Amino acid sequence: MEDIIKEYEKSTQGHKISIKQKDYINILIKEIIDPKEKERYSLINVELLNKLEIFNLIGELKKIIPANMHYLTSLYHRFTNYHIKKLLKKSHDQFIITQYDAELILKTPDKFSNWMKEHPIRSEEYWEYGWQENAIFPDGKMEYLKFYDMMMLDYDGFTYEELCNHLKLFDKYRFRIYKSYEGFHVFIISDPIHYNSERCMVLSKALLSDIHYNIFCSKTGFKVRLTAKPGRKEDKLYEYISDVGNGETNELCEYLIKIHDKFINLK
Repeated sequence: MEDIIKEYEKSTQGHKISIKQKDYINILIKEIIDPKEKERYSLINVELLNKLEIFNLIGELKKIIPANMHYLTSLYHRFTNYHIKKLLKKSHDQFIITQYDAELILKTPDKFSNWMKEHPIRSEEYWEYGWQENAIFPDGKMEYLKFYDMMMLDYDGFTYEELCNHLKLFDKYRFRIYKSYEGFHVFIISDPIHYNSERCMVLSKALLSDIHYNIFCSKTGFKVRLTAKPGRKEDKLYEYISDVGNGETNELCEYLIKIHDKFINLK
């Protein structure tokens, strides 16, 4: 370890900040809103900073300057104010979206990275059953059921009445509601909707479902966990409650719902 530290210290000695780095830092400082903060950062002699200090300074600045128009446009194209507030865990309505906030939201979360390893047991055209490597589950295995063309939405923090009232605003669709441990799973069963389609993203945004699950689905498909989480008493993972909406059940969705109900009743 000491050798590694010495090697790093050696590599940072005599480091000269590049013109691009200097210009970028100056641009960030100009975007600071608070006059006192702007003055404080303007007094820093960036010529004396090493690589790590430059990196840390840029990180600090991104946390206090507002997101630029490019980031804001990307954010509001994909998410509602409700989703942005939830992702940033803001308890109040008036807040500034910083450059750091925007990058954090638009970056794919770590838990959705490519290292997530799945082991399909049965893979069909429209659905898949298998297990996923996950250390928190017994034997490191989490069983799952995945759909590619039957959209699922995940809701936490809604009462059943609130959820029904919200879904009724979209009454041309037909929704099938299941109670889960912390909330509700809702399937759209009137229209086949592919997991990474533009329509899926638009509906996810409008229907105010869990944004983390929406992002997850756009990468993998609509996945249902079939293994109870350790420490929870989940005798029944999901329980059917009701259908909502005036849309007629689509033939493919009806077939997939039967598969879903068969698997959850086996658990």
